[in-house]
Amino acid sequence: MFHSLRARLIGICVAITTVSLLALALATFFSVRDDAQQSLDQRIGQLTHLHASELTEWVREKQRITSSI
Repeated sequence: MFHSLRARLIGICVAITTVSLLALALATFFSVRDDAQQSLDQRIGQLTHLHASELTEWVREKQRITSSI
């Protein structure tokens, strides 16, 4: 298949291009995935804080109600 120098050079160029594109795709995938995970972790932390404060306020309200009885 690679009997001529031209065919070998074309094969090498195609292989280099394919490997380069694969490396770039993997780097992009992992970078985007890490950013998305960090963003989700931050959002979950904010929501957890919000719900915890709402739950704390709810408990205080119920304690006031039960202590008045």
